[in-house]
Amino acid sequence: MQNNQAIVLLLAGLAFAGGVEAKQVSLQMKYEPVSKTIIDKLLAQGTPDKAQCSFQVQSAEDLRQNKITIGFNGDNLLAQNVDVWLQNAASAYLDPLKSEQAASQITVHPKLTRLYTYNESMNILGVSSVIFDFKVNGQIVATRQYRGFYAKMNFAGADGEYVTTLNDSINNLMPKVLVDAKNVCKSIVK
Repeated sequence: MQNNQAIVLLLAGLAFAGGVEAKQVSLQMKYEPVSKTIIDKLLAQGTPDKAQCSFQVQSAEDLRQNKITIGFNGDNLLAQNVDVWLQNAASAYLDPLKSEQAASQITVHPKLTRLYTYNESMNILGVSSVIFDFKVNGQIVATRQYRGFYAKMNFAGADGEYVTTLNDSINNLMPKVLVDAKNVCKSIVK
């Protein structure tokens, strides 16, 4: 909490020192999945057998150093509900792998370590980094880290385009989670 307060004070100090008051823009992080067709195609490409393993997404955790801003576009862009956003992203891909009859029940705990945007020329770039703990009976059986990246042209200069870029960056890394879900399932079902 002290780091967040220090960041706010630093931003306020910089704005005051420059004689320009930086505006704070609060953005609701709303997860926008890729189309169901794309997710279904990914799931058809060798995901775990639902008779062997079932996956349940646990509440996501926000471990970022800077939990306040996700970028700057002349205004400070503040993110709201990041933990719910990440949990919705993980659930969009892993919920189809749920089965009450599976031999092994695996809990997945997503933890966000990085989430930010930046401008480069006429583009907005989004970066995400997530750690996933795969647990069986409360014990971690595997930990994997994923990085996502996405670049899009800044068409309208709208604040919402920054959230869209971050959605695309998280969608960039989620197919890798599905591959690892299959591998984790194989390792515990031997």
